[in-house]
Amino acid sequence: MSAEMVVELSILHPYETFSFLDIPTRVIHGDKDSKVPYSVTKYYSQLSKSVDFQTIEGADHAFKTPSTERKSFELIIEWLYGAHS
Repeated sequence: MSAEMVVELSILHPYETFSFLDIPTRVIHGDKDSKVPYSVTKYYSQLSKSVDFQTIEGADHAFKTPSTERKSFELIIEWLYGAHS
C-alpha cells in the first residue's frame, strides 16, 4: 500500500460507509492491525446486514506473514466463487 493511500485512509475513514452498503460485501481484517483499529472496523461492519466481516487472527494491517496472506487469499477466493450467495 502506498504512503498516499495510508494518508487518505486515515483522513477518509472508509469503514464509516459500511452502514450504507446494501450489496454483499466482505470485509477482511486482522485482529492485530496496527494501522486501523480492529474494534472500529468490526463495529462499523455490524451496522449493515450486507457486510460479511471476517477476522484473520494474528494478522497485522498488510497480512505480512505467509499464513495470514494465504488466509486472506482463501477468504477472497471463497467470496468471489459465490460462498456469499
